[in-house]
This record gives sequence, structure tokens and C-alpha cells, in this order.
Amino acid sequence: ARESALSEAEVVERLRAVGFVDEDILEISLICAYYNMVNRFAESLGAENEEEQLNGPVGQALPWLVRAR
Repeated sequence: ARESALSEAEVVERLRAVGFVDEDILEISLICAYYNMVNRFAESLGAENEEEQLNGPVGQALPWLVRAR
């Protein structure tokens, strides 16, 4: 993981400032942690993204990922 210029407390305060409640912040944290773990695991196995996945829901949810290819 990369070092963030913001402290954890600053990130939480920014999320609260735009309307997220503690339950939302917990869910965001859990989803990020899950994707981080899955991506590290996939990379350790040498897995690559399939083109069909990038054109489907993943590509729709993460358009920057599709543009990067």
C-alpha cells in the first residue's frame, strides 16, 4: 500500500463532510480492503484481466481501468 498524504482521521472527516455516516465509511473500508487483498492475490498468481470482464460490469464500474489498457 502507498503512503497517503492524509491521515486516517482526515480521510474520515472528509467523508463525513460530504454526508457519509460511520456505517458507510465502514462499508467503503471493507470493500477497499477486499479488493486490495483480491488484487494482490491475483497478481501473485500472475492473473491478467480478461477483455470480456473489462467490457462488462467491471469496466462499467471502473472506466479508468479500461482506458488504461
